[in-house]
Amino acid sequence: MAKLGLLCKKEDVETIVKLVHEYGGAGEKGDGIIYVSEVERVGL
Repeated sequence: MAKLGLLCKKEDVETIVKLVHEYGGAGEKGDGIIYVSEVERVGL
């Protein structure tokens, strides 16, 4: 099991989701579960 967290521009979300879905699976049950949420502010 693996978890991947990404932060990207709103306009890049669709492309990134497609890439993760296409290349990120291992053929196991649960593959392809992708959650997208909006980030309003990032503090460094």
